[in-house]
Order: sequence, then C-alpha cells, then structure tokens
Amino acid sequence: MKSFLYFIFLILTYIPVHAQTLKGLVSDIDKKPIIGATILIDNKGTKTDLNGIFEITATEGLHTFTIRNIGFLEIKDMVLLKKEETKERNFTMESSIVSKELVVVSGGKYTKKFEEEIVSMEVLKANVIQNTNGKINESLNKIPGLTFIGETPSVRGGSGYTQGSASRLLVLLDDMPVLSPENAAVRWEMLPTDNIEQIELIKGASSCLYGSSALNGVLNVRTANAKSKPQTTFTGGYGVYDRPSNNNYGKFWKTVTPNMDTTYRLPLFYNLSFADLRKIGRVEISEGCNLRFDESHLQYDEKIRFRNNFKIKFKPKKIDRMTLSLNNNFLYENGNYFFLWRILPDLKKDDLYTTYQINPTKSIYFNVDPIISLMDKKGNLHMLKNRYMFGHFVADGQNNITHSTYLEYTFKKQFEKIDMYLIAGMAGSFVWTDGIAIKDKKSM
Repeated sequence: MKSFLYFIFLILTYIPVHAQTLKGLVSDIDKKPIIGATILIDNKGTKTDLNGIFEITATEGLHTFTIRNIGFLEIKDMVLLKKEETKERNFTMESSIVSKELVVVSGGKYTKKFEEEIVSMEVLKANVIQNTNGKINESLNKIPGLTFIGETPSVRGGSGYTQGSASRLLVLLDDMPVLSPENAAVRWEMLPTDNIEQIELIKGASSCLYGSSALNGVLNVRTANAKSKPQTTFTGGYGVYDRPSNNNYGKFWKTVTPNMDTTYRLPLFYNLSFADLRKIGRVEISEGCNLRFDESHLQYDEKIRFRNNFKIKFKPKKIDRMTLSLNNNFLYENGNYFFLWRILPDLKKDDLYTTYQINPTKSIYFNVDPIISLMDKKGNLHMLKNRYMFGHFVADGQNNITHSTYLEYTFKKQFEKIDMYLIAGMAGSFVWTDGIAIKDKKSM
C-alpha cells in the first residue's frame, strides 16, 4: 500500500505545470511610469513597480483584465494566452479630470477618491490660496465650518481661544505634524503657500489615526510634486489697509502735508513668491520661496517674513522599488507684536488700533524631513518618515530655543479581491525646550 501511494506521488510530481505570463509597462500620456497601478486577471492581482512595470501569471485561454489607479480612467481589455506563452503589452492610462481634482489621503492614510471618503471632509485647491495673495488664514476661512479667533482655528466651534498655546486642530504638512514644538501652537507662516497642491480638512475628532492632538480635527497641507514638464511660477501682490469707518480709529495713520493739510497714510503690504517644479532624470525637485512685508493696521505691528522650501525625490536605479525623499522648510520673521491697548478702549470714542506696549520679536524656524519608502515584491508599502524641527523665538529680548524630532513607520497592504486596506504602524516624538517660561524641559 505504501509503495502504491509513493508511485502516485511520483506521477503527480512529474506532471508538467504550464504557466502563462502577461507583463508590460503602464504609463500616462506623458510617457511617465505609473507607480502602484492595480492589474486584475480572474480575481488575481498585482501592482506596477516604481518603473511602472508589472508581471502576472494566468491559466491558458482567453482572459478579461482590468487596470486601475486613482486619478486615471480604468482600462478593461482582453488577452489570449496560449500554452507556456509570455505576452508583453504596454498600456497608456488617461487622466480623469474629475477624479484627479478630488483625490485625498487624510481620511484613511491612503489615496482614495473624495466621493469614497466616509468622514466629513473638505478640500481646498491651490488656486484659492493664490487668489488671496498667499495669506493662508484668509484662504482657510473659505472652508465651511472652519473659523478663526485671532490665529486660533476652530472646527464647528469645537475650540476656544488658545492663542499662543496648544491647538486642538492637528495641522500636518505632507502627513507629518508641523505644530510649533515649544507650545504646540500653529505657525501659519511656516506653511509653503507658493507650491501647495491642496489642503484637506477632516471635521471632527480623528484621534484613532492621528493621536490626541486631533481632538477637533485634522488639517493636512499637501505640497505639489514635480511634473513631467517643468513648471515655474512667479506671483506678486500689493495692497493697502483702507480707512476705518469710525474717524476715531486709526488716528496714528494721520500725517501732515507741507501745506499743513491733514491726510491719512494708508498702511501697505506686499508679497512676492516663486515656485519651480521639475524632473531631472530620476530626481524630482520642488522648490519655492516667499517674501512678505506687512505694515499692519495696528500701530507699530509691522513685520517682514522670508520663507523657503524644497522637496527632493530620488529613485535609485539598482533598487527600483525604493524612493528617497528630503524635504525642508525655513522661516525667518522680524518685526513687532501688538501686545496691549494704550487704554481700556471705549468702542465709540477711543482708538482701537493704538498700543501701550509693543514686543519686538524675531524668530527662525526650520524643519528637515528625510523619508524612505519601499514597495516589497508582494506590493506592500513600507514607509519610514522623520521630521526634525528647530525653533528660536526672541520676544522682548527673551530667548526660547526648541528642538523636536518626530519618527513614524507605516505599513500598508491592499487586498485587491475584497478592496480593503490594512494600515499599521507606530510613531514617537521627542521635544527639548529651554527658555524663560520653560527651563531645560524634555518630553517624549
């Protein structure tokens, strides 16, 4: 009996198994490879690698296959695979304008269409920010449900006035926290308005994915990536603050002309921006800078700001499934801060715009983000992100220096047959600050 079973096992072992293969390249109309496109044949799936190349096996015969990717029109076609045949076919995917404008990542930490999002979310496109002269606070006020009290954001009234202290709305820059390390407040000037792709706002608590800082929601600022065709933009703006309707306001604006006539000198502001997106070989470069001067409608509250940012992506030739990235943001600000009214104001007769105390301020902030992403042979994505942030804030001669680092590992796996994603990971942060208010404090 044992000999008989052994004989059957040998026969089954030597039965030849023939495999048929379909392989090829998936690219867009600009001949740029599409990374991570899904190819399905008979409920069996694979993904394109970092060069847009795929390979999948199937049984002999006629098959219907599908190619899908967010932001592109779906491709459905048929292929006939003969015995032991390896067939090579290349495909070009066309962009879907509707989908491309409504692709989000914040709701579930993976790319999906906006109409598939189950959380309450709003998306603000880059052209809205450009039309408000690069002032991100004014742009964000156009999002329904988001209001500002001073510089404190509040979603549906879920935050009170917390100027200069911890924000209950978690603000992200390219999926990593960008809150000021010394007090967890929002430094709106840090956000690179010159090359933003879009801003995504999750309304309501999102602590399950983003931690306790997201009690009131999540605001994710996504910067633009380099395109196949170079894109360079120059933007400039100039304006003045109009006279108050109440003649008792803005008295310090008054000047006396050589003819002894009294007139008003309207405070001015101007803004200059530059952005450049281009791809050079296997390197993608995004860069932008901004200069802004604002005299303000408040007495002695003028400020000058300079911001620079860049994002570099590199795909090693020997490891085509890996992407190395380095991002940087730099901010310098110098000016005064309107601190106290000159007197307790009477709204009818006193000037609300004059001050009793001005604090001279100077600040330097920058962050450096090294990022490594790797797609393994099974199509799973491993991503390691790090953000080092430095802050040096001087107010009225008092120094405050802060160092912080944020580290995050993310694992993503897609189950094509049931259209489900598995996302897991871990994150940690370390903050060291030293100043007048907080002396040599460390926290993790």
